[in-house]
Amino acid sequence: MVYKPIKWSMNSKDGKNSLISMNNVHGGYLNSMVSDIYTRYKLISSADNAHFNIYFETSKQCKTLCETMNYLQDQPFEINGKWLNYILNNKDLFVRNGYLFPEFLTRIQLNDVIPLLRELYMANKDIQNIIKFHDILSILNTRIQKAN
Repeated sequence: MVYKPIKWSMNSKDGKNSLISMNNVHGGYLNSMVSDIYTRYKLISSADNAHFNIYFETSKQCKTLCETMNYLQDQPFEINGKWLNYILNNKDLFVRNGYLFPEFLTRIQLNDVIPLLRELYMANKDIQNIIKFHDILSILNTRIQKAN
């Protein structure tokens, strides 16, 4: 890490008297609130806070979470070179057994393949009876994301 992240802490308005929610926990790598960046340094990174009604029963629980987050983000990142070399040397085996996705998926632009995928889908009635086009598209999108 180039810069140490900001320690996680709880921000509550009234201290002990207010409910402490996950939205009151802040920290990490960004330290300024600029438009949508504001949501990226909160523990729950969503602009729609209404869907995250997660509250701590006590401030001690919140402090424990902050201490855990601070411990985790203080751990240095290190690549296990032996394991990486093993994966690289056996990449075909991992792909064949489904542990890795084929590399070509990382180069697919979803918008470029949708017309061809739709054309092939519409030409095959047997596939249409088994699966919906939306589901095929969703599977492809998920695999592209996992490959990256």
